[in-house]
Amino acid sequence: MRLLLKISLPLGALVTLAACSSLAPNWERRMGDAVRQTRALQTLHPDAPAQNTASPRMDGKAAQEANQRYVDSFKAPAPQNVINIGVGSSATGGGNR
Repeated sequence: MRLLLKISLPLGALVTLAACSSLAPNWERRMGDAVRQTRALQTLHPDAPAQNTASPRMDGKAAQEANQRYVDSFKAPAPQNVINIGVGSSATGGGNR
């Protein structure tokens, strides 16, 4: 009885694993097809980057200076003028009604 259990348990596990492994490659082969198909359908003109013949609208020096101004804006943000009207006082004259 013990010998039968020692043989049948590993053999059963091996058969179970073999049955699952034959299906997995078929599923994984098509994994992501729906996502790729949807992304392709949502692309208006897929060859647009290859056909980009537009000239640059900004030269390198101007682009570098604009980028530097952008980076510097986070170092010292521009001061904001705050006007508080009626803070600390009652506009209706106060008192209980």
